[in-house]
Amino acid sequence: LVTRLSVSYKKTATCVPISGTVSISKDGAAWESFLEPVPFPQISGDLSVNDAEFNYFFAAKKARVIRFKTDSPQSCIFENPEIRVYSMEEK
Repeated sequence: LVTRLSVSYKKTATCVPISGTVSISKDGAAWESFLEPVPFPQISGDLSVNDAEFNYFFAAKKARVIRFKTDSPQSCIFENPEIRVYSMEEK
């Protein structure tokens, strides 16, 4: 069960701020898209995106694949990204 997607990146003078949408899939064919765009404060007081990282939270969703569709090919997400996926075991 996926709980969070965290992407760190290097902000440069030429990249544009991160924005886009997140989808997940259990099989890589059928996709579930989420209404909250990136950036979006999913948790009260949390900005989800800062100058070097964005976090997207899931309510313990089953997923094999996570897809982030950026709004721009010059997005900062393409600047040396370091991607982490957090999960928990299903009981």
